Amino acid sequence: MDVGVTRRRQPVRRARRASRVLGVDSVGELGNGYWTRPAFIAVGAATAVGAALAVERAGSALDGDQTAFACLLDGTKLSCWGDNPNGELGQGMTSAHAVPVEVAPPGTGLTWKSLVGGDYHACGEASDDHLYCWGYDGEGAIRAVDPHGYMQPCSSAQTCDAPLPTAAPAQVGVPDELVAGLNYTCDREGATVNCWGDNSDGEIGNGQSGGYGVATVAAPAATTWTKIFGGDIATCGMASGQLACWGDLLANDQPTAGPTSVTLLQSGAVGSVQFGNAFACAVRGDGSRVCWGSNPDGELGDGTTSADANPTAPQQLGVGQIVVSNETACELVGGGVECWGYDDQTGQPSTLSPMPTPTTVSTASGALAGCTTVAMAIQNVCAICAGVPLCWGQNNAGELGLGTLTAATNVAAPVTVPSGATWTQIVTGEPRSCALDTTGRVFCWGYGPHGELGDGGHASNYPLPVAP
Repeated sequence: MDVGVTRRRQPVRRARRASRVLGVDSVGELGNGYWTRPAFIAVGAATAVGAALAVERAGSALDGDQTAFACLLDGTKLSCWGDNPNGELGQGMTSAHAVPVEVAPPGTGLTWKSLVGGDYHACGEASDDHLYCWGYDGEGAIRAVDPHGYMQPCSSAQTCDAPLPTAAPAQVGVPDELVAGLNYTCDREGATVNCWGDNSDGEIGNGQSGGYGVATVAAPAATTWTKIFGGDIATCGMASGQLACWGDLLANDQPTAGPTSVTLLQSGAVGSVQFGNAFACAVRGDGSRVCWGSNPDGELGDGTTSADANPTAPQQLGVGQIVVSNETACELVGGGVECWGYDDQTGQPSTLSPMPTPTTVSTASGALAGCTTVAMAIQNVCAICAGVPLCWGQNNAGELGLGTLTAATNVAAPVTVPSGATWTQIVTGEPRSCALDTTGRVFCWGYGPHGELGDGGHASNYPLPVAP
């Protein structure tokens, strides 16, 4: 997922309180099945009379903070719950990898064909033409099940996570295009667009503000869908040359539940649209880039910090792709990558923030070149240049894939992926990344407490048995 906006109803990593089973439950430390709660509560995992409960507080390799996990010994039965970056839960899998790990296809002989990333889940189309997703499913973004991760507890029978690739809902067929948002997913199958998952801001386009199941998005009158693209909590589609969008378009708390027509400068095809925190950017069919909305950190890339709700001219020409995060944007131009806005992901020294003018991103030996795609999350950016994935930005959770947990870097560095491969797609999330190579392999790296790395490792918010 390559943009970020004002956050709502999602799992959040917070400072951990592990010295007692009490507090906001962000990584499962309460053991009561909830991922997060809006207020402090005093409910822990159910304990048997006479059972021994040990709540551990250990230094986390992820961020220098504390890892919260607990274990319960009841006779000879041991169970554990909580955070699991280094395998603390004894399940044989960790939820953090600074070096990329492979996401196994969901069946023998299958390979991956395409890849998209949301903030807390990712999806891929396999060579059997079916869609599979992994990561956080508490709002139904993977299986379109009854949302339960926020207001209802998870359990072994009704899980909130899918730590391995899981088949999309039965109503979903062979996708031509995919969009993964904050806690929802959309696909286009010919002229039909389907969305499922969180709909608190109209993200699934069913004309309502509720629901979670698979919804077929109606195209504007007398039109048919030909393309979809989107961001965190908004999606757009091209329908017979018209641009129509639904969701929270500019993070202004005034969402549109159904497709609404959008005009960008003048009529014509639109290649992509991405939404940030109260601003948006689009690449039109002629390769011109236009951004609109708020601009306190130079998000519009027009050389100013003045808001512009109705741009009258493109801010850039020759743009191949654009990605947007909270207050930052990056674009592909002439085989290189340019970024602007807030400094965390711009690939430039922090003294340049705010940076209202697009500036070239470089490696240690020179400007990026031969780049074919770029992806952005809240803390980092990744690109594929000459078939090699490179990342820059924050790295306290290993999201740059360098094999280390270093401080932020403003220099693009190659990801430690298997040698000899040519990489074609890359997606980012919070805080992890995944990449696809030409042989159909997918690798992910970073921190995936909800199973976002797709290798089976995740934290747990209810007790899991530990085998002797």
